[in-house]
Amino acid sequence: MINNCLVAEAGRLSRELAREGIALSTDFLHSDKHARNSLVWNAIEPLRARIARINARVFTFIASREFARADSPERDQDASDRMAHHGRIVGAMLLPDRDILDAAR
Repeated sequence: MINNCLVAEAGRLSRELAREGIALSTDFLHSDKHARNSLVWNAIEPLRARIARINARVFTFIASREFARADSPERDQDASDRMAHHGRIVGAMLLPDRDILDAAR
């Protein structure tokens, strides 16, 4: 769940950086890797303390419920259904839009 949240935040940050007209493959902290938007992972660094709040939300969510097999989409389930399922869980744990906009700027 934490990885899903972090990737969702990176996606949101990618969108804002692209809106600013910045080349996402530009890099100064992470090594070049084909098809990786390295600048996004650089820009996410100032958010690390705030991302710790996401970790806390994930652990609170996990501690607050008992999971059943039905909580995990089946492997053969339609990909869009799996994404919707993960989106409902992850969406409640993301940072405020303002944090993402500030990091992009």
